[in-house]
Amino acid sequence: MSLRENLIGYDSIAAQWDATRKSPWGEFDFAKHLFSAKSILDAGCGNGRLVSWLREGGFTGKYLGVDSSGELIQKAQQNFPAEKFLHADLLSFISKEKFSAVFCVAVLHHLPDAASRLQVLQNLYANLEAGGELFLTTWNLWQPRYYKYILKSFFTRNYRNCYLPLFGKGGRLIHAFTAGELLRLLEKAGFHNIQVFPANQGKRARVWQARNLVVLAKR
Repeated sequence: MSLRENLIGYDSIAAQWDATRKSPWGEFDFAKHLFSAKSILDAGCGNGRLVSWLREGGFTGKYLGVDSSGELIQKAQQNFPAEKFLHADLLSFISKEKFSAVFCVAVLHHLPDAASRLQVLQNLYANLEAGGELFLTTWNLWQPRYYKYILKSFFTRNYRNCYLPLFGKGGRLIHAFTAGELLRLLEKAGFHNIQVFPANQGKRARVWQARNLVVLAKR
């Protein structure tokens, strides 16, 4: 599955996605210290639910949400008309303005190859001001319920590129990241002070019990 095919998939289920993605993830708790940031870029903002959590937590700075799905950007603007959203491709998006913090939630695992993952991380780095902080999450597929998808990928040319169903619309690409793989990509993109750890509902967890891998890193 190509990045374009994944994008078409999200455009096609935007209404259902918006209806079922209203609550913040527990892993957002690891980023509460960023409520004091002067500006935040939400890279892969989807329907904009992150900005609701940010504002309720006391964030008063400038917010920009960016997503490659035009349908989800429309939903985000409808949900939060006072906020700014932009339809743009994270593989090429670099803002003229630098941000105090960048959030990238459940996005990187949709990219089909190492080159595109690195490119997005390099762009996130470029969008941060000096000393700025990245908060990033990816799905953690190293749980028993996903082992069958990882095993199936072993017999393809793209090991650990798994295809998970969504709303009965067929498969969507989810790459099964390891913490070490993420760390190496982040280092290559230029980040430092990097933390990568498995988490579940806002608490650190064993990898086989964790819903997500969480990243905190500095430019």
